[in-house]
Amino acid sequence: MAFCARAGSRIVSVDYASAAIEIAKTVRLDEGIGKETMLAQADARTLPIPNGCVDVAFMLDVVEHLSAEELALAFRDVARVLKKSGRLVVHTMPNTWYYRYGYPIHRLLMRAKGSNLPANPRDRWEYVDTHVNEQNPSSLARAMRQAGFKTKVWVTSSHESSAVPFGRPYEIAVRTPLLQNVVCNDIYAIGYINS
Repeated sequence: MAFCARAGSRIVSVDYASAAIEIAKTVRLDEGIGKETMLAQADARTLPIPNGCVDVAFMLDVVEHLSAEELALAFRDVARVLKKSGRLVVHTMPNTWYYRYGYPIHRLLMRAKGSNLPANPRDRWEYVDTHVNEQNPSSLARAMRQAGFKTKVWVTSSHESSAVPFGRPYEIAVRTPLLQNVVCNDIYAIGYINS
């Protein structure tokens, strides 16, 4: 939000939680972002925005918190508010293919280096799990297409090669098209209105 506002964009930021809106108000003022940035507490399935007036919509770390039905409704409502030339930018994680296929290999490699990771990758953090609809590149592309978007979906890793075992082979794996789908945990997508 701050980056776009500083670049001169008019921003409407929507979150379901009132606490998130209060935090955003504080950040907005701390970052020197003008009051013209609108903050709205709303449900992603019914955005408080008129039809066809948004150039770019961001759904960053939202997808995994919506059921499949809620996600379908949210994607359709984003399509409603986008201009014909508009774009939807999505980030979600984890990539279920990484958790199923890549993480067990990562775990074995880490064990060889003397670090024991839990069998379930979700057990690495202490938090209340609110993920109800984790994705992989194929399922995210399918959900976006069903809502009327043409899509480009890709995966990448937020890890530095020095932070993972056997860094150079890891760098090669994250750049190899088929391997990257199981060794990268971050999924990105751009959706275009399918007219």
